[in-house]
Amino acid sequence: MGDGPEARTQVRRRASAFCFPAFCFPDFYFPTSVSTAMPTNGPVRLGDVLEEVIDRLGVRPKINEARVVEAWHTRAGPKIEEVTTSAWMKGATLFVKISSAAWRQELHMNRRTWARRLNDELGQEIVDEIVFR
Repeated sequence: MGDGPEARTQVRRRASAFCFPAFCFPDFYFPTSVSTAMPTNGPVRLGDVLEEVIDRLGVRPKINEARVVEAWHTRAGPKIEEVTTSAWMKGATLFVKISSAAWRQELHMNRRTWARRLNDELGQEIVDEIVFR
């Protein structure tokens, strides 16, 4: 390897798996140079690089699911949070387990409003339906 610009962008290949705490991607190899991964004529914002990596790895749906559940806990407020025992996503549906029948009924009647609020907070249409159990 020389001292030129190509040498600075060079990335060694890895034979091991590429892992995050919840995801592991065996046989994932880093590109031989940054320019082949994302062609550019100058500096690239880190956020743009991360967006591309997330899309290439196919983890965007899981990240969006986690964002929705976090947004639910943020938007629900303390009273609703007291009666929420769990929340999870399956596809485009948010499931929220509520311990109080009265709160469950009230939330069910306003489920479309809640879906709109969550999507507004997230800045995109992720939640199509909310099921309160």
